[in-house]
Amino acid sequence: MIRKKINVFLPITSYSMYLSELVITQQNLQGECNILLNPHGFNHDSLLWDSVWMDDIPRMNSRRIFKKVLINFHYIRRLSSYFKRIKPNLEVVNQELCNFYYVDLYHVLTNHIFSKYQFRARFIIEDGMLNYYESEGTVLKLVRLKNLYYGFFGLSFKALLNKTHLTGIYLDSVCKQFVTNPNETLIPDKSILINLGKVPIETSFSDVLLILGQEPLIMSGMSYKVYSGYIIDMINIAENTYGTYKEVIYKPHPRAEENLLLKVKELLWNGKEDINFYLDKKTVEQSLLEILPKTIFSFRSTSLISIKNMSNGRINIHAYIPEGLKVNHRIENVLRVLNIEIHRNV
Repeated sequence: MIRKKINVFLPITSYSMYLSELVITQQNLQGECNILLNPHGFNHDSLLWDSVWMDDIPRMNSRRIFKKVLINFHYIRRLSSYFKRIKPNLEVVNQELCNFYYVDLYHVLTNHIFSKYQFRARFIIEDGMLNYYESEGTVLKLVRLKNLYYGFFGLSFKALLNKTHLTGIYLDSVCKQFVTNPNETLIPDKSILINLGKVPIETSFSDVLLILGQEPLIMSGMSYKVYSGYIIDMINIAENTYGTYKEVIYKPHPRAEENLLLKVKELLWNGKEDINFYLDKKTVEQSLLEILPKTIFSFRSTSLISIKNMSNGRINIHAYIPEGLKVNHRIENVLRVLNIEIHRNV
């Protein structure tokens, strides 16, 4: 009797969940045993999964130090409980030497599973710009301290102790990465294309300006007022370039928290009363045929790149990177290679 190959997937965002299912269909894995570790409770296509190990652990943050520490404590504790619950099943599965599909090693549960178990092969799933630039030293400098801290919860952070890239792409144990732009990654030879498909040629786009929010910038210290001002700047640049739009739609980042979003709404509506909020949790790639925008603006969002590939040049795509944002030349070079126009000011 021939045993099925076993593939264990651990997506950590709605986007990496979406791409994980594309990998299954495009790599013809439907005939294999696909197991979804879903600690964050993302929507998924149940027909693609043989087993789903669910939870609903939110990935929250705060601008206040004490609250940030408290949120992190509860987050790690819940991830630890989730791991203890799935551990017996994971160890049974791992006796077969399965394949592991993950996003990055900065996610503590991913890091722990990556270093604790032997896998037949390890594969990276793209999520954001991380696959296209080197990891910052400031992100990696507290790795040893974090390993000790997570150890109190029965988790480890060992996979980053040698301060490798956050995805682990340079490690010999990582075979390949699945990405939307293989040629622009750090190691193109280890990169496999995820095809997002194309917008049908007969599609008619609406007179809509779509703004893709990046609320994590606020959690990183940007003030609500400055952030909202940047969004208004995007609208002004778009209208100065293409004229007034019939509708302006703002789609928040998938991880935008409700209380944060309410403040952003209030400030934006004070500046532009005709902004409509699109609150569906689907990725923008999945929502594109519902919104059908003529123009899209955002900061340094990966979605600008993926939509550029999907739209066959039929959507005006712009990045707004004002002087107040930290410069990342690698990301900006990727945007330029794809002919995505970058704006520095209004």
